[in-house]
Amino acid sequence: MKDKIKKIYSEELNYPGLSEQDDFYDVGGHSLIMTKIRKRFISELDLDVSIDSLFRYLTVESLYNHIK
Repeated sequence: MKDKIKKIYSEELNYPGLSEQDDFYDVGGHSLIMTKIRKRFISELDLDVSIDSLFRYLTVESLYNHIK
């Protein structure tokens, strides 16, 4: 699951070298990208994470630890 989350973040941020510890904002993230990420989580992973949680847990690792 963590790899799939990372892949979605990486693709939406257009940041192929994304690590699990990279902060969403530090690699160019903003609210419109986060909305796209949330939609992909729902459609591709059947994972409904609140937008509030996405903005609270700004790394792949912290989000994964929150939802697992």
